Amino acid sequence: MSTIEELSARIRILETKFSDREARIRQLRIRWEALRDAQSQSLAQSSESEEVLRKKLKPVVDAAEVEALIHEHWGLELAAPPKELVSYDDVNFLCTVSAGSQQRNFTLKVHNGVESRNLPVIEAQNAIMVHLSDCGVVCPVPQPSISGSSFVEVPLRTVEWEAAGLPGATKPLMVVRLLSWVEGGTLCDAQGSETLLEEAGRFLGGVSSSLVTFHHDACSRKHAWDLQHTMDLCKFTRHIPDAGKRGLVEGVLSKFASRVLPVAQELPSAVIMGDFNDANIIVATGDHVAGIIDFGDIVRTWRVNEVAIAMAYAMLTPRRGPVAGAIEPGSAEGGAQSGTSRMGVEGAIAVLRGFSRTFSELTDTEVSLLEILPACRLACSFTLGMYSYSQNPTNQYLLHHAVPAAEALEEWTKASEAGLAARIKDAVQRTDELHRFLS
Repeated sequence: MSTIEELSARIRILETKFSDREARIRQLRIRWEALRDAQSQSLAQSSESEEVLRKKLKPVVDAAEVEALIHEHWGLELAAPPKELVSYDDVNFLCTVSAGSQQRNFTLKVHNGVESRNLPVIEAQNAIMVHLSDCGVVCPVPQPSISGSSFVEVPLRTVEWEAAGLPGATKPLMVVRLLSWVEGGTLCDAQGSETLLEEAGRFLGGVSSSLVTFHHDACSRKHAWDLQHTMDLCKFTRHIPDAGKRGLVEGVLSKFASRVLPVAQELPSAVIMGDFNDANIIVATGDHVAGIIDFGDIVRTWRVNEVAIAMAYAMLTPRRGPVAGAIEPGSAEGGAQSGTSRMGVEGAIAVLRGFSRTFSELTDTEVSLLEILPACRLACSFTLGMYSYSQNPTNQYLLHHAVPAAEALEEWTKASEAGLAARIKDAVQRTDELHRFLS
């Protein structure tokens, strides 16, 4: 056999081997995709069940019960009627108590029935607040009860219990905590500017740096709002009545599947606060970010999700100054706050710019995903908000972020088509250059 014939024979053998290998790879990919889809469907059904329970097991607490709880479990006397604060699915009260000749403010937090069943997560929330406080981050700190516990369990009414109309039925146990009050107003009330949001980003970068050394087993949990589980939204999109907005969410899901999931194993993980929005950022006089509240969404997840979530919510922050482009009420999704202009993409970039000044560890892969992950949180906020509103249409707070999130998602999508990735990279690179200059 000539040399040419030998080479031709070897080539045919190699081609057959490669063909068989490619066929095997295709078979494995088909099996992997089937397993992935089945797992996503199972997780989505689990998430939907949890969201249903959260609505049913929201506590129902009146002022008299608040006064009794404060007195019985913390030995304190109210100096003024308790003030109920807006909340998603817990119940919170501002409680002013007598402290000798002075008065002190606290938050009495009655947890949703779902969280009340998971005491390790409650303990993790307590632990993260103590840890951050020890690191110099201003945040609420749990106050010990008379018995020395950081929380108490009390039988209380819920939405489901009230609807059943059975006065003799056993009330479910709810976790109740008393938290120190962080003085100041929310960023939502103060309204935003690029300067203030950049400072908020710097504050969050400090939080992320402090959490590098924080670990708690209960943070490794399945959480419906964790961006790792964005595909779970597939089971909720039917609750979006507007076809155009539903299409925006479905577009985000497609990008997540094609661009985020393939590199998921490369992403560093960390415990994150997970809810850095304008209702949880406390601003003191003089436009100074004074602290952070609400750790109900803590979870171990991809590290980059912390700033991605903050960027998404920065878009929703009310903008100072004359109203421009106000959102009109009366949409198909139930209306939105009227006469509000929001920070939009500029707010998101400002937060990222500030965050990168105090946390410079993001990898190139993490930075590249910041074009998609903020959109995932906007899609989640809108979709789950619309689902929750469909279950409890009298609770207008459920629309606080949901309706504006759809507007922001549309803006973000348009920006992605007009060079948003370059703006994100530039915001991070500029702060990297500043770090190198200062060092």
